[in-house]
Amino acid sequence: MFSKINEKQAFIDDFTMTAACGILKWVLRTNGKSLQDEVIPSRKEKEEKTAICMSDAKINNHGPARIVPEDIIVTALVACQFHLYDLTHEDEDDIICAGIVDRKHFISDYYQVMHHGAHIQNSDKYVDYCHQLLCKLRRVNPQLDIDGEKNIWISKPRNLSRGRGIRCRNDLKTYVPWKEMGG
Repeated sequence: MFSKINEKQAFIDDFTMTAACGILKWVLRTNGKSLQDEVIPSRKEKEEKTAICMSDAKINNHGPARIVPEDIIVTALVACQFHLYDLTHEDEDDIICAGIVDRKHFISDYYQVMHHGAHIQNSDKYVDYCHQLLCKLRRVNPQLDIDGEKNIWISKPRNLSRGRGIRCRNDLKTYVPWKEMGG
């Protein structure tokens, strides 16, 4: 019910949190690691995975691969840390920083990575951090594995019935105008 401001904000927060977890999952996948497997690939395997990812980015963008700064990973880690603290009220000392998340910039970079094949700079440096944090989140949110790296949101108008007006979207801007997103 987007007519209520707190409902709209809750949706934006959930979308952002899902995107943050998606970035952490992307870091693991791109660098050859998963939540289920503890084996970190060799340097050669990492370089091959990065080369594949970069070639995918060139194909998807029909030109030179865009590189997103590693700040997106740091922002995702911070968002996930705050979310974990909010769920458990533990690990207060582990919070990376208490900076303000620029939601518009984060979501924009998220779309570049997930929908346009951009690569994240120096993502290999964050594999262990991402893995540890996702494992902690999984303990308090068992449905974490249901979400992927990019997700589809289903919305239904409250005043229609019989499946009329149901929309499936993967872009927050189709639900909330940028001006309403806040910093």
